[in-house]
Amino acid sequence: MLTQPPSVRVYVAAEPTDLRKSFDGLSVLVAQCFGTDPLCGHLFVFRNRRGDQVRVLFWDRTGYVIVAKVMDRGRPGPGLLASIIVEKFEDAMPLYRQAQQYARFGVSLSPSTLGEWSAFALDVLASVAKRIQERVLGACYLRADDTGMRVLDQNHPAGVKRGHIWAFVGAELVAFLYAPDWRAKHPAAQLQGFTGYLQGDGYAGYGAMLRGDDGGEVIVPEERRLGCGMHIRAKFEKAAKGGDERAAVALAYFKAIYRIEAACKAEALSAEARLTRRQELSLPVLEKLYEWIHELHLRLVPSTPLYVATLYAINQEAAWRRCFTDGRFEIDNGEVERRIRCVALGRKNYLFAGSNKGAERLAVGYTVFGSCRMHGVNPLAWATEVLGKLQAGWPRERLDELLPDAWARASLAAPVADDADTS
Repeated sequence: MLTQPPSVRVYVAAEPTDLRKSFDGLSVLVAQCFGTDPLCGHLFVFRNRRGDQVRVLFWDRTGYVIVAKVMDRGRPGPGLLASIIVEKFEDAMPLYRQAQQYARFGVSLSPSTLGEWSAFALDVLASVAKRIQERVLGACYLRADDTGMRVLDQNHPAGVKRGHIWAFVGAELVAFLYAPDWRAKHPAAQLQGFTGYLQGDGYAGYGAMLRGDDGGEVIVPEERRLGCGMHIRAKFEKAAKGGDERAAVALAYFKAIYRIEAACKAEALSAEARLTRRQELSLPVLEKLYEWIHELHLRLVPSTPLYVATLYAINQEAAWRRCFTDGRFEIDNGEVERRIRCVALGRKNYLFAGSNKGAERLAVGYTVFGSCRMHGVNPLAWATEVLGKLQAGWPRERLDELLPDAWARASLAAPVADDADTS
């Protein structure tokens, strides 16, 4: 809240303003709209077209100061806003079903009203999602996966187009990014400047994604790409289900490797200790597995399920072996695949996004609540507190304090009332 002496006047712009303007841009508007000197020390208030954000500009004798505020425009409080979006993203409950639920309690709320409130809440949380994205893409070890998203599009012949949701896990957080189509340039743009290791499956589209523009510079070179043991194993499982008993040999080797990984996690080994364990126990099994694969592959009939499995394993050999060279790396991409399941679950219930902007808001929700899930954070408690703080003008330079991982640490450090001495 701003306080000012009686001599300071408050000027409010009558027309909406593009709030992306800088200090200089807003100071020019002061002279144009109010006919006064922006250095006079008075307060100048500007709002955006929707009326849900304001900027206050003033000169404090040392420089320009801008105060930003998200306005609620009579919308419900943080608790109800949080409840609406938690039910949508955590329980995959579409807004029309939420409206029916409220109606049973005698509260008349249309799906369109709930949609407006949901959009507002997600717009407020967008800055947190953006910060999570920055943290994730700045990690030294990144895991990626993707899935489709049906989006209404009046310019499409069918009225519905296939958008795309990309999921990235890194820095113990997850970020979801929406792209209006499957073209590789969208995720490639996000990975510009990435200098770490990227893990994904063997899908051909990742090659294009990691090249950026056609013929452009490779964003993530081959030596920093990691494979996925789950996808390799799945090919042999398919061959076994098709009746080829020889695939059982490969599955036995995979079982041994994953048993070693499970023991490492159960013992909570450090990255260094896990690397040592892999070198001692996993690598000998891996060598035997690939010795068997290379020998068998030469004797298989092309296009049969087992041939496809061995060919895929050979093509992915270098990338998958790289996973065993550092104890920080997982040997599969399972974590990001588990995180992206929420998109598939929600897709079955709400069927499609209403627009590109709506799909971008879905990505915001999946980002913040997916990250909450990774840290065991109560999504309703987190969203209620964070929405309240952001609407009250929480400073952007302190956004990291609102991220789910920091929120979880703060919750653990907070004293519990029951632990207080009552004697």
